[in-house]
Amino acid sequence: MKNRILFLSGEKATKILLFLAYSAFLVFLIYRSFLSVELTDEVYGIASIYSIYQGQRPIMTSWNLSTGWFIQVPLFALYAAICPDLEGIMLFFRLIYILFTGLNLMLISYLLYRFWQDRMVFFYIFPAMYYVAFSVFSVSYNVFMCDILLLVATLLFTSKKEKAEKMHYFIMGILMCCGCMAYPTLIVTAVILTILIFYINKGSFQGLKVIWYVAGGVVTAAAFLLWIFSEGSMEIFGSAVSSMLSSPHEKSKGIIDAEFLVDVFYKPFRTYLSHMSAKLLWLYLLFNILISCIAKKKKQLWNGIGLVSFLAVNAYVTRNMIGYMVAGEWLALMIFIIFSNRKPWKKYAVFFFMFFAYMLTYCFTSDNRNVFTAFVAAGQIVFLLMGLVLYDNEILPHRCVALAAMLVMAISGLTGVYTYVYRDEPVGQLTAKVEEGIYKGLYTIQNRKQFVEKTERMLKEQISTQDSICAVTRMPMVYLMANAEICAPTTWDAQYLSRGYISAAPLLDYFESMQEIPDVLVAMDMDIADFYENPKYEINEFIDEYYQMYYMEKIEGVTFYLWRKRNNSGVNFNDRFSGG
Repeated sequence: MKNRILFLSGEKATKILLFLAYSAFLVFLIYRSFLSVELTDEVYGIASIYSIYQGQRPIMTSWNLSTGWFIQVPLFALYAAICPDLEGIMLFFRLIYILFTGLNLMLISYLLYRFWQDRMVFFYIFPAMYYVAFSVFSVSYNVFMCDILLLVATLLFTSKKEKAEKMHYFIMGILMCCGCMAYPTLIVTAVILTILIFYINKGSFQGLKVIWYVAGGVVTAAAFLLWIFSEGSMEIFGSAVSSMLSSPHEKSKGIIDAEFLVDVFYKPFRTYLSHMSAKLLWLYLLFNILISCIAKKKKQLWNGIGLVSFLAVNAYVTRNMIGYMVAGEWLALMIFIIFSNRKPWKKYAVFFFMFFAYMLTYCFTSDNRNVFTAFVAAGQIVFLLMGLVLYDNEILPHRCVALAAMLVMAISGLTGVYTYVYRDEPVGQLTAKVEEGIYKGLYTIQNRKQFVEKTERMLKEQISTQDSICAVTRMPMVYLMANAEICAPTTWDAQYLSRGYISAAPLLDYFESMQEIPDVLVAMDMDIADFYENPKYEINEFIDEYYQMYYMEKIEGVTFYLWRKRNNSGVNFNDRFSGG
């Protein structure tokens, strides 16, 4: 009895210490969200939400294959009602990311707690909170897809086979449909999951569960289609789909052939094998082989200690290469499982399935063409899988070692987000606070602080909120800063001029399909210094025909160009036009 009391008090003390550590880590994570000003990917996501908020419809009038941005529109509307000029909106959505990720992991922990009746599971799941993909605090289509797959996997894992659980599977169908809206190619996973649900639920409720899962997806898809077609037509829909599939973004991915597979998988792994992380993996593998030969009785303990040691050193040697860090953690987990007494492949099959589904979906959809970039995006899945495996007493019965591993994982995630800053300077240099505009409250270097503040002041002075605008170079921040009406197929670089494309499509396709052209066009020379009046960029012919420059200014070394539509400049939309 006395030993039992000591054990319980020790367990309680462990929980308290871990809770305090995780709370401190959360404070550091929130503080990190205030650091850096990003001018492209992150602000593109918020601008995409803004375009839907203004009335654009996914696919129909917003030509973006990642259609799931509309899900965040209510949050944007709430912020816009409180702060119409959108000041500080970037920080708001960074905090939304932390809240969204935290709630998703708490829900997953709660479902597993109800399934296992053990509160300790929280300490194995929550370390995933401290991993931020690409160090970008944004609920992007990658983050959304990752969180959706983890939640669906948990719902399926905790479902009881002897019950129908209609709402359980109906919600799974809704979630997978929402995931497909964020990442259309995820539909392959959604279909395969239908077969998986049928297979793992053998019995009288087998078909019923599949029906409810499919019903959830069908109802969600139907509601989405009714919404976008309420202000559109099949003709516009067809034009949008055709232009999106033939856009520079899709062309840049290339075709899937042998060369593609070599570029995406073989070459990156060949390079990785020369990195210190790969060499540490070989040492960890040799260590386990040695332990299996000389310490069979304590093999599991030493295997766990070896894993903790690898995770700690791997986090250090890959601190500036997050893809290698996550890949190393995944491969170390595979080695750990192989040398364990029990194999969790079947028990956690649905989570392993979601990992591979995510990785393949990303690799065959993204234009990054590098499997280690997919590892960066899939970091939370790897963290959660690590937690599930180490939580299992049959695989690693030594709780102190398992919890030490999760603590190291949490620290490695936090270290990664502090040592890697996406498209800004290192954390130590981010000391200048932005005092106004959409980036208000964020810290960056002095030059960038002045750049975003001056740029927003200039845009607000030169562009009316009643104007419709379009950026003809990559500058998504313009749409939020100007706070004007968006008339563009996408808030990203629609023509992909920054990657060497010179075609005016899909901009001219969009204007023709919408039967309108914007009041103001905006460009800057940050990405393409030779853009202004260069005839090789086809859009300049259109600009010369229908617009006149009314403002030009150089801000912190970057030149901005603003053109306004000529008075009574009619466009004959009956003919395919390219400037006349």
